[in-house]
Amino acid sequence: MAVLNNNQSNIYLSAIITCLGLGAVLWGVLLITTASTASQSTGTTLGSLGPLDLFEISRLPVAGGGFQGGLRLLMPGVAIYLVCLLVSGMALGFRRSRNDTRFSKAEK
Repeated sequence: MAVLNNNQSNIYLSAIITCLGLGAVLWGVLLITTASTASQSTGTTLGSLGPLDLFEISRLPVAGGGFQGGLRLLMPGVAIYLVCLLVSGMALGFRRSRNDTRFSKAEK
């Protein structure tokens, strides 16, 4: 089994961190848009990305007046979302490291 050199491991790590960062930004945008939709009405609103249900925001009226809100993470969707981000980061890292080794061979 081949061992990654330091340069390749840095490429993989930076690609995975980039994909996780972009995924966190997408998660935040989805959370904000879903919360703004839920603030207009009562009941529960699903935060979903395509077929993945990631979270549920609830806004329920309280008997004494006002509202009660909640956020519930739907773990199967969150787990699939994170696995997809990690796999895409690894694929990006593989592609970038492959390009890096191709150019370094051409320079020699």
